[in-house]
Amino acid sequence: MDTGASHTCVALDKEAYFKLNARETKQQAASASSNKMETRYSQENVVKIGAWEGQKLEIVLFDMTSVNIVMEQLNVNAVDGILGADVFEETKAVLDYNRSGLYLKIKK
Repeated sequence: MDTGASHTCVALDKEAYFKLNARETKQQAASASSNKMETRYSQENVVKIGAWEGQKLEIVLFDMTSVNIVMEQLNVNAVDGILGADVFEETKAVLDYNRSGLYLKIKK
């Protein structure tokens, strides 16, 4: 999770793995570990996290190599993607640091 990410993102090399149909975009992304980088964009995605299911989610794809190099230096597992504020806002997410938990409100 990246509480500073505005959008949910996936590593470019995981496009096929997550069955995304991305298109090129002129927008660029920036991360804490790298300056501007090329992106791809995927619309109308279904994302499931536990019992929560998000419909029509927009996902930004970019090369996460530099992110994962930093993760490796911190002895943390590599990441395939980042949950962004788009998911947190929609679900009124609560991060419980004491229990290492993420709670998402499910619409009924």
